[in-house]
This record gives sequence, structure tokens and C-alpha cells, in this order.
Amino acid sequence: MTSAKNLAAMASAIALSACSMYQKDNQLKTVQDDVRSRTSYTLERFGELPPAAPLSGTLTYDQVIKTALQHNPSLQAYMEDLNIASADELQAGLLINPTFQGEFVFNGNGMRPLLDFMLALDVGHILTRNQRVKAAVNERKNMQANVTRAIITTITSAQSNLLRLWRAEAMLRLYNEQLIIAEAGAKTVQLLHDAGNVTDGMLAEYMGVLDITLVQKTQAQLLVLNAREALASSTGTPLSTNVSASTNIIDTSFDMNSDTFIKGAIEANLKLNGERQKLKALGARFKLAKISAWLEHLELEAVYEREEDGAGEGFSVTVPVPIFDWGQVRTGRAQAMLDATSYRYKAYYIYIRNRADVMHQYIVSLKAASARMTENYINNADNAYAFDQSQLNAMQIGPLMLLRARRELTQKQMQTIDIQYQFSMATLDANAMIAGITLSNTTTENMMSSNMTTKEGGH
Repeated sequence: MTSAKNLAAMASAIALSACSMYQKDNQLKTVQDDVRSRTSYTLERFGELPPAAPLSGTLTYDQVIKTALQHNPSLQAYMEDLNIASADELQAGLLINPTFQGEFVFNGNGMRPLLDFMLALDVGHILTRNQRVKAAVNERKNMQANVTRAIITTITSAQSNLLRLWRAEAMLRLYNEQLIIAEAGAKTVQLLHDAGNVTDGMLAEYMGVLDITLVQKTQAQLLVLNAREALASSTGTPLSTNVSASTNIIDTSFDMNSDTFIKGAIEANLKLNGERQKLKALGARFKLAKISAWLEHLELEAVYEREEDGAGEGFSVTVPVPIFDWGQVRTGRAQAMLDATSYRYKAYYIYIRNRADVMHQYIVSLKAASARMTENYINNADNAYAFDQSQLNAMQIGPLMLLRARRELTQKQMQTIDIQYQFSMATLDANAMIAGITLSNTTTENMMSSNMTTKEGGH
């Protein structure tokens, strides 16, 4: 028979061998290396920072990304989530502390104590340790993938919001120009109407164009404010009034064939990677559920008793007997969770593949349209307007016709900006997919959005 003293020593040795010290951010380097390999940017652990100074001047992608990585508080929260998962992993490997129970009973005359000691160790917890550790390790890896995904999403969000600001500012400039054109047209027609040279209907038409242009300019101003708000949120910093987006952020460099792009998007996807780790963790949880009903609260106890007539030592065993469900309930639940996650993984895999396929088609179409509109569309519009100016100088057309030509030129410039914006946004989405994330239908929404166009005035 093993003595109580020896059992206590053995339990202490087992517990000490399973102990690990918790260290804050001990898993962060893996995430930092992964982010750097996917984006070339590095996330530093800053902790509590003083409030950021407002961003000012002309902003580039590099500026807003570095600011977001430093000041976006959501990223710091995700890193704490990783610390939680890391602590859970360590906790899973620790043994439940043994319990010590002692009784001191004195005889009637209070001369000699009667001693009763019991040291209990949860044996079931020891036997299931490996499965618990395996589950916790994969849950921590899943969290690492989630943290990396959050960081890359923040990077892409900062880029896309700066691109939104570029488009909004460009459109506002053109609507300001259109407003000048509409005001000039309305004044000209008013003078002609006062002289009896045009009808009431023509005057009403030009006044209507002026009203619509005023509304559209207001809408453009709201788009600028919305873009500024989104950029401030993604960077975690306020914006000065003089902030503007650089005109050099338009990216038309994407060049990858369909098969390579789809394969790369699937292999890099962080959510798929995280779900794979989650499946492994649930597999371990399922195995744990099958055996834990029989091993939970399985205890080995060392006993030492001393009474007046002598002392004795021995041991006892506590064995659970799940007679009510034989462990089927927890096993069935664990199996259902494993199956549900497996189905969701397959569904998301199909979604990623289809989205990558459509995304590549978007980019091919937009790239062709952007190249044509940039090279030919605006050049032709400029030439047409120059011709109209020469006609006016030769007194072959009136000023209203020239205003109309100028209006058409600004509308074509707006269309070009929209195509460039959509192509650049699609490129951001595609690069994000190769880096491991998938944005929520950003390109599709941009493709579905219509230009704000104005009604043509009469001649």
C-alpha cells in the first residue's frame, strides 16, 4: 500500500511538471510575422497611447495604414483576445490542484487529539489532459488567424476609406464646376427670356437644371463628410479640416491570371485557416466528451487517520457512474457542433472560390474600361470642347451651346473618376483576398452604384 506521504509527493510532482508561467503577448510575434509576410507592414504593441494628433495635409496609403496600426483601439482589443486564448491554452495543461481535508478531534479530557487527514487528486482530469490541451492549442491558433484577419482588414479599410475620400473630393470639385455652369446657363436664359427670345418652358428647364445641380453638390458634400468619418474611424484619429487624399493612390497594377488568383485567394484565406483550426479543436472536444462522462470527477484519495489506539493510512477511489444518459447527451452535442462547423467550412470554401472567380472577372472588365476611358474618352471630350470653343469664337454657336459642351465634359470626367475608383477598389479587394481576407461585397456594391448625373439643359 502506498503511504499517504508518498501519494502526496507524487501528486505534487505531477502538478509541478504541468505548471507553466503566463507571459503577456507571448503569441504576438507569430501574428506580427504573418502580417508582415502578407502585407509588408508591422504591427507594434503600443498599449495605452495618448490621444493622436489630427491627421492633416495630403494623405497617402502608407500614412493612413501606419496611423491605423498604431491608433486603432480595436486592434489592441484583438491582441488581448489572443492573450485570453494563450492563457486558456496554458490553463488546459494545468492539473486541478489537489484538495486537502483535515479533522482535529479531541477526546473528552482534551489531552490527546484524534487526527483525520485526506488528500484527493482528480485522476480523471489527468487522464483527459492531452485532449484538453489539443483543443486549446487549436483554439489559440484559430484566434491567431482571427487577429491577423482583423489587422489586415484594418489595413484594407484604411486604404478603401482614403480611396472613398479621393472619389468624393474629385466629384465635389466637378459638381462645383457644374454649379457654375448651371448658374451661367440660368442667368443667360433669364436674360433671353426677359428679352422675349426664349419660351417659359426653356427658362423652367434651365432653372430646373440649376436646382438639381445644387442638390447634387450637397450630396457630394455629404459623401466627403461620410468618407472623412469612415477614415477617422478606421485610423483611430481625428482629421484636420485641411485633410485631402493624394491623387497618386489610384492603383491599376493588378495583373494575375484567373487560376493563380483563385488558388492564391483560397490558400491565403485566414477565415478558412481559422475554421480548420476550429474543426481540429472541436474534434478534440468531441473525443473529450466521449470519455469525460466516465472520467469526470474520478478521484484518488490518500487517507491518514490517527486515534487513541493507533494510526492507519490507506486510499479511496471515487468513480462517476453516468447512469442517466451514459454520456450520450454531451457526446451528441459535441458531434453536432463538429458537423455544423464542417458544413459551414465547406460553404465558406465555395463562397471564397466563387467570389475570387467573380472578382477576377470584375477586374479584367474594369481594367479594360479604365484604360480606354483614361486614354481616349477624356481626350476626345477635350477635343470636342476645344472645337466648340473655336466655333463660338467664329460666332457659329451661341454661349448656351458652349455651356452645354462644358457640362458634357464634366460629366465624362465624372464617369472616368467612377471607373478609376471602381477599378482601384476592386484592386484593393483582390489584394486583400491574396493577403487572406474577404471584404463584404465592396466591389459588387460599387459596381451597382450609379453615377450622380444631371439632366441636360435645353438649347
